[in-house]
Amino acid sequence: MPNKPLLVLALFISSVSNLVFASNDENEFDYLGFINDTFYLSVGKSDFSGEYAGEYIVTLNGSHNFNDTWRLFGSFDSDAYADIGIGYSFILAEQVYNEVSLTVGGKLENVFTTSGALFTAYKHNDWVFYSNFELQYIDRYKETLDLPIIGLVTIDSHTLALNKLVGFSYDINTVISILSSYGHDKRHINQSKVSGKSEHIAKLKPNHDSYVNLGFALDLWGVKPFLSHRFNLEDSSLNYWDFNLSFDF
Repeated sequence: MPNKPLLVLALFISSVSNLVFASNDENEFDYLGFINDTFYLSVGKSDFSGEYAGEYIVTLNGSHNFNDTWRLFGSFDSDAYADIGIGYSFILAEQVYNEVSLTVGGKLENVFTTSGALFTAYKHNDWVFYSNFELQYIDRYKETLDLPIIGLVTIDSHTLALNKLVGFSYDINTVISILSSYGHDKRHINQSKVSGKSEHIAKLKPNHDSYVNLGFALDLWGVKPFLSHRFNLEDSSLNYWDFNLSFDF
């Protein structure tokens, strides 16, 4: 998942897993306990766009609940990318949790991003089934490259992608959970403008990326490590491990 890879969703699902959905003769579930205020670290080889970065990137994430339905979240990573977003959550049929979120971010030098997403989760016994649909716009501007023969050029690129993710989480016991998901990301608009001695606009063909994530999470007295492996279904050389460490005291 580009904007918030599976590692972040795994933390989200870990919180969802603690819900007790109410039946007609039970008390209503605890909204305030639904997503705990928390900071957490993630380490992976995907950048803010979900693309393979080639090296590990460390990200500090945070989330704060204003009330039962609104929360503020954000992140900052070792590649100097930062974002901030707001989420609004609601329940359908007293069982299906949903969050609509809007995020803006970028790098000071040359990147601006904005995205909107719908996250949905349903809990049944020890199982949580979830999905995430995200529309993401990325504007990379004034990237300067020194190319052989051509010399210095400036590249402006614009990308509009629709990213889909479906998966599940299963609590083996109170300590161990396993997670799996399938993702499909497609860039529907992929345009670049190269400026140098002359100017050229290239409209690249829409491209896509499919992958499967397999992982497990531990809950050790409020310390929650999560390890997963991403299998790229298009190119196995892009497979990599992700690690997430969250704190929920």
